[in-house]
Amino acid sequence: MVGWLIVPLYVAGGTYAAYVMVTRGHPDAHAVFGTWTQDWCWYLLLALAVIYVPLFFPDWRLLSRR
Repeated sequence: MVGWLIVPLYVAGGTYAAYVMVTRGHPDAHAVFGTWTQDWCWYLLLALAVIYVPLFFPDWRLLSRR
């Protein structure tokens, strides 16, 4: 699904922002964008979970062996 794209974007944005802050001491435009993507990825993942969990389990029970 889309999670394979969101999770690496989350990790890369946060890592780059932390790297810039440690090495330079002040953020540049890319570090700000990395922090912004890290903040918004949680909302996207939460929205995907809210949408897809009811679709996969419509009666809120796990699938049986049959």
